[in-house]
Amino acid sequence: MKVSAAQFSFDAPAGYVVEETTLGLRSAHRNGPSPSFIVNTRPTRPGATLESLATEVVAELAQTIGQMKAPSLTEFTFEDGQKGLLVAHALSTQSGPLRQYFLLRLHEGQLCTITLTVPEPSLNEASAPLFMKSLASLKTTP
Repeated sequence: MKVSAAQFSFDAPAGYVVEETTLGLRSAHRNGPSPSFIVNTRPTRPGATLESLATEVVAELAQTIGQMKAPSLTEFTFEDGQKGLLVAHALSTQSGPLRQYFLLRLHEGQLCTITLTVPEPSLNEASAPLFMKSLASLKTTP
């Protein structure tokens, strides 16, 4: 099976299937830190709920990012009406303050997360709705 990623591909041995996918996107307009999206899909353990997976994400973030500020966990509604959870927090870096959003959507044993990292100066009345609209567009495919 030929597996492609951006400008690369390789031939996986027979019998292999794609189990997990990670995709990174960064704004083409870069002057220092720029907004970025990381999309990840992976299978979950049997019986996992969206709430238990979000709890794990928050615990992992708290352990990894010691200086989390203003963490929140809220329900999120996608354009197709399905529900997800949104974890948000702020953090300070050498490049300046950032805001991170971790969106979780669970569907038939597959978890999809989108991590949106935005320099706080890039968040304003014009950009924030565009970022949230992009997150809300996440949907399942047949």
